[in-house]
Amino acid sequence: QDWLITPAYDFSAVSNAVMTFDVAYARYDNNLSDTLGLYYSTDCGATFHQLWRKGGSQLATAPDNTNAFVPTASQWRTETVNLSLLNGEDYVQFAFINFSGWGNNLYLDNINIPAPTSNAPIAEFTANTTTIPAGGSVNFTDLSLNNPTSWSWTFQGGTPGTSSQQNPSGIVYNTPGTYTVSLTVSNAYGNDTETKTNYITVTQGTSATCDTLSNIDAGDNLVIYLSDNWGYVAGHNGYGDLGKADYFSNAPSGYEVTGVLLGFARATYGSPSSAIQVHVWDNSGPGGAPGNSLASENLPISTIAQDVSNGAFTWVSFSNPPVISGPFYVGITFDYSNPLDTVALIT
Repeated sequence: QDWLITPAYDFSAVSNAVMTFDVAYARYDNNLSDTLGLYYSTDCGATFHQLWRKGGSQLATAPDNTNAFVPTASQWRTETVNLSLLNGEDYVQFAFINFSGWGNNLYLDNINIPAPTSNAPIAEFTANTTTIPAGGSVNFTDLSLNNPTSWSWTFQGGTPGTSSQQNPSGIVYNTPGTYTVSLTVSNAYGNDTETKTNYITVTQGTSATCDTLSNIDAGDNLVIYLSDNWGYVAGHNGYGDLGKADYFSNAPSGYEVTGVLLGFARATYGSPSSAIQVHVWDNSGPGGAPGNSLASENLPISTIAQDVSNGAFTWVSFSNPPVISGPFYVGITFDYSNPLDTVALIT
């Protein structure tokens, strides 16, 4: 083997670099030929890993030659190797290795890693949610390109209002409205700003968010709707009830129900797919009973069981929060598709 090792390169602020080099080679014959490989090391040359490799007819740039090969101007070829897997590495060495097979002369020239025309970062970000009730929080994730090294966030209407973290979390919005978020990223080559206008919407939905333990109107009671089919909703009981609902007779019109906080005392399930359904109904049923379903979400019983084990309540968010126009119900229904499925709702 013949080795040619380069000096170290710093790719800490470089994205998607490439290496180009010129090669000229002729085999001796079909049985005697060489192989050329390009390798890299990020541990000061202790180990090298393959980036590129060609041999025999794939490497050859000229016909077989039983004499000492000397290339003409037309017998060179330029190779290009993508170095993107080295993004962010601050100490990289390269090695060209000739694996001799008693072939012929091999030539390398013009080994080059072109300086990128622009390594300035390109700012981009996302949020885990863009619509929250007043008092809710948002987590932000940096998606910027070209390896920024510093971040400057501005959260209009948020607390805190600024951050220098790459991925700030727990930004609280207390006042209903729409708010702009801005991110400026920078590195040694420049900076860039991404501004998302009216990106976060804060609603007043928490005024109608409730749970079965703290009703808006203390005079409203839990109601049980019986079914001819057997099922357990509140533990092993003789009611055979497949649904429970809590009535809110004094709900403020125009508010959203963004979610419901439920307390369970027990949960067992026979399948990972076992679930109950959490609903918001209007009161258009017979005698003011639950009528039209305004929103519903599946709640895996496995999630309930985990919360029960942790001594925690279970929060369910509605993907399409309903706007309340009068009295309504919040509750659960139960398919009882598996005889091992049981939940005990604290009422």
